[in-house]
Amino acid sequence: MLLRPLKENDRQAWLDLAHESDEIIRQLIPDIAIFYQGFDDYIEAKIKQNEAFMAMDRMSGRCLGIVAISKSHNRISFLGVTKNADFWEIGSKLVKIALNQLDSTREISVNVLKTDLEPIKQERFLYESLGFTERDGNVSEAGVPACLMKRPPAAGKGGYSFHHDYPGYIEWMDEEKCPFCHKEQVWTDHMLIKELEHSSVHASMQAQGCLWGKCVVPCRKHFIEFHEIPPRDMADFMEDVQKAAKALKEVSGAVKINYELHGNTIPHLHVHLFPRYLDDLFPGKAIDYAKITPSPYENEAEFEYFITQMRLKLSD
Repeated sequence: MLLRPLKENDRQAWLDLAHESDEIIRQLIPDIAIFYQGFDDYIEAKIKQNEAFMAMDRMSGRCLGIVAISKSHNRISFLGVTKNADFWEIGSKLVKIALNQLDSTREISVNVLKTDLEPIKQERFLYESLGFTERDGNVSEAGVPACLMKRPPAAGKGGYSFHHDYPGYIEWMDEEKCPFCHKEQVWTDHMLIKELEHSSVHASMQAQGCLWGKCVVPCRKHFIEFHEIPPRDMADFMEDVQKAAKALKEVSGAVKINYELHGNTIPHLHVHLFPRYLDDLFPGKAIDYAKITPSPYENEAEFEYFITQMRLKLSD
């Protein structure tokens, strides 16, 4: 099963999935057409805003379920799982994706149709298992009687990757809106070490993995995936990465430099340089990027010393 954003050519699959509930809707209102008023426009808006996600069978391409959200209202606005599929497995995955995209520090809401029919009872139980409780039993969902359910705020936000803000991530893919390309302060805690010909080198006192000398090298040109780079540009950028890594190893005294390309938070090509030491916190294991305290630098003077030494080496 693949969980992916909906695209323009998924409109019919969404309509077909919605119509699987027609029998239920007919038992709740006399005119089912009321329920579908504006539904085409709603689908178009959610796809355009990158606020709809599909569970798809990888081999057949069949739609197994869809969830849609409203980031502006912090709510789940649609959930559907196709008949003969495992509602609990697929519905749970879809709702968890929705919750990751919404602001967990505020109340999250959803309307569930007001009926004891089994498919809707399953949906209600799913939301209850994820912390939702009924707040109002007399609301309307597209003209159909429904119950308003809400999930209370949680302490602390999630991360900042596309897992938590897919619409924002897609917006940043556009070179015209990319923060790197507009010289915006992408990492507020990072200091510019040096501008190179095809990149730049940055470091933070709150180093990921608590690794002394951890750096990041963003490409000057706007690329998202490594395989997209023309050979000449790739060679130019990697030459800068080599230069930065050589300087880092000499300044840090590290046993090994690890090179990693992620781009899950900012869709602009950049390489992370992680110096590895005999006494680092992850012997024989991957680095925990979320661990940034305590700082590996004894004080600001030592961090400034590192920056100065790197600038000297990169100026050679």
